[in-house]
Amino acid sequence: VRLLRQSDGRWTVRRARGAMKPGGSREKGIDGEREAIGILSVELALPDGQLRRGDQTWGAHREPDVTGLPGWWIEVKRKQRPSFGAWLTTLVEHIRRARSKSLPLLCWRPNRGSWWAVLRLTDWCALVRERDHLRAENDQLRAELKIPARPTTPDPGPRQLRLDEVQP
Repeated sequence: VRLLRQSDGRWTVRRARGAMKPGGSREKGIDGEREAIGILSVELALPDGQLRRGDQTWGAHREPDVTGLPGWWIEVKRKQRPSFGAWLTTLVEHIRRARSKSLPLLCWRPNRGSWWAVLRLTDWCALVRERDHLRAENDQLRAELKIPARPTTPDPGPRQLRLDEVQP
């Protein structure tokens, strides 16, 4: 199995010819968690092994689906038809029960579709404000040190990541 980043930034999953998807929603969910870990690791330039699948003891969600990104409680869903209301309610409840201050993030991908990240609007607004604040600080520091603005670099193109190289 390989993850392939398309030139438009979307990720697609490629399986070897003749490779069949194991049956069952549990296996589909585990594959989804591994895909999400692979994409997050590459896109965020994280060291190998920083992200991993959380411990999912039956009935007790003491850890998120994806662990290793401090401040975030990441749940992964691989369903054709989304149930965002129920999923987000459960996600927030898991965070509350764990007495965590992490921000909830839901990663979802329909069959043969792109990955989506779903988060609370207020959390997204806070992220944008923080980005703008850091950008202004960076611009001010560059001006004080008389460092020219960094040129933008073009996208290097498609990248591949083998899922069997991602730690479960």
